Amino acid sequence: MAGSLEIGGHADIVRVPDIDIDLDGGAVSICGESYPEEGRQYFDDAFEAFFAHYQGRTGTSLKVLFSLTYYNSGSAHFFMHLITFLDALAAAGNDVEITWRFFEDDDSMRDRGEDFSAEMKHARFVLEELSDDHEDEE
Repeated sequence: MAGSLEIGGHADIVRVPDIDIDLDGGAVSICGESYPEEGRQYFDDAFEAFFAHYQGRTGTSLKVLFSLTYYNSGSAHFFMHLITFLDALAAAGNDVEITWRFFEDDDSMRDRGEDFSAEMKHARFVLEELSDDHEDEE
């Protein structure tokens, strides 16, 4: 399955991140805040095609962007699952880069990115600090 999938907020689900999965272009972005009540089910549904598409692949390139302002523990469990999957893809010979964006005054999101980066053995993990001025431009 190839193509693109964009998932934004749903009327009946609040506080979910915007998710853009471009299977053809090898890009994923997860942006905003993330604390859906049924987090694991929400993310499993959102990423079902992604996992199926990349499972067992080699020689592909994939860039994943996390640009979050907040997430809860349910989201954290899924993000760890996703990051572990991405690291396994890199170990299998894929070019995987994960970018973790955070604002310069957000020590919590910086620390969370550092924690995730410590789990990487094969994928590249980039911590990207944004100036607070950047927020005004968006």
